[in-house]
Amino acid sequence: MKIKLKFYDQKMNVIQLTEKGNLLKFSIFCLKRKILFVICLLCMRCIVFARPMPGDVFREYSWTTQKFHILSLDEKPFEIPGRIDLLNAIRAEIVMEIANQHLGFEGMALRLNENEWHPIRFPELSPKEPSPSLWFHHWYPTISVSLAELKSGSGNIFEMHIPRQCFDGSMPLNGPEPLKPYCPVYGVTLRVYYNPAQKPHPAGRILNPVTESAIGISVKLKISAESDNEQIHRIDFIGRYEGINYEGDGVYDQWHGHLFHGQLSHHLGTIFHPDSILIWNTEWVPDQRRPIDIAARITGSTGLIYMTEAVGGLKLIRSGLSVELCKPIDVPRWFTGCRWRTTGNPYSHWGESGSRSQNFMVKGDLSRIIDTRYVIASWGDLEKCSGYKINDILLQDKPEGDNWIYNLSTLPIRPLSILRAGKNTFSVVVGEGRMPDIYMPGVQILIRYKTDTDKSEKYF
Repeated sequence: MKIKLKFYDQKMNVIQLTEKGNLLKFSIFCLKRKILFVICLLCMRCIVFARPMPGDVFREYSWTTQKFHILSLDEKPFEIPGRIDLLNAIRAEIVMEIANQHLGFEGMALRLNENEWHPIRFPELSPKEPSPSLWFHHWYPTISVSLAELKSGSGNIFEMHIPRQCFDGSMPLNGPEPLKPYCPVYGVTLRVYYNPAQKPHPAGRILNPVTESAIGISVKLKISAESDNEQIHRIDFIGRYEGINYEGDGVYDQWHGHLFHGQLSHHLGTIFHPDSILIWNTEWVPDQRRPIDIAARITGSTGLIYMTEAVGGLKLIRSGLSVELCKPIDVPRWFTGCRWRTTGNPYSHWGESGSRSQNFMVKGDLSRIIDTRYVIASWGDLEKCSGYKINDILLQDKPEGDNWIYNLSTLPIRPLSILRAGKNTFSVVVGEGRMPDIYMPGVQILIRYKTDTDKSEKYF
């Protein structure tokens, strides 16, 4: 039996593989581009099933709540909204929006219509020892499911489950009671893919920019889109580039954009008419190690979505500007500002954290700094948050917003002189109550520098 897989090269050309014969060709292809073949093998499932790719046709059915649902013990079933269209379907997947606020619990799972349980895994790049569950996460795992698990039409039920015991079989005490699981779930989306040749769907292509062209600070995005059997409802532009890891999986260079409460977020932007033009501002996009790719999701009025072919090889050239992304390193377990009780800290079961800080490296010339900001994803009591420090100096700005819900904030770093060349330390100020828990991959820093010439080849 031959198994067909779908891969794309850097220019988004399709590479067809079969179980026999072509795998060797693929390994040679990878080696020519200095890609480790072993990594490709490990990532095959992620590449195939992780998210829509250019040329895909699909629908999304999202279950969500006004705030979030708590995945804990004694779970009840939920119904996926809408009538599921399985005509000409070829595969399906579930996209979770989930976080872990009580640490130590793993083994979460989901099932459809009382079929097999599918594990909800932590991000592949998260720390492994002793368990990724000892770091705070807010992430968007994708789980492939078989079409046989689904029903055509309504009445599709999903259930979630989490073990009562922690990853090592223990039940640490949270005060006098055992620690219970507490995982906020913001949404669950069923994505069904179809055979493009058999499913009438919206179509289109990106008109601007063109392949292998130069782009600057203001990028004009223009598209041609049409459909024979439905109106165009919206068009979402997405980009593959190295940037802030909003997805919480530690992958900085990827197709950026994820679902939150069932809606696409942190993509390049949206238009609602094909004749409209979107301006993508790149003034805070980091300098790129390789060209950028751009594609678009064209959604028709019936909810059918087509992912356009990518426009690739885009070179980011910004006269007089360079942007550095400082990635977090040494992110500690249970990274939070909570002042633990002298007795009854459940996490002391796995040893003391020993740190309330992470590090990051600055490689640019700080004498040429224009501006800088930090990006922090957290959950907790923002109103009582005691703030944050860089290199033991208190930052003037801290996150604001609703308490006890996912918060993503981008804030200026003041004073600018707080940064230093080389190693820097970002730390929390310990306070009373449930201070915000900081999600992986940690706090990310952006720095803008002025330059004398174009710095399209400057790599940090």
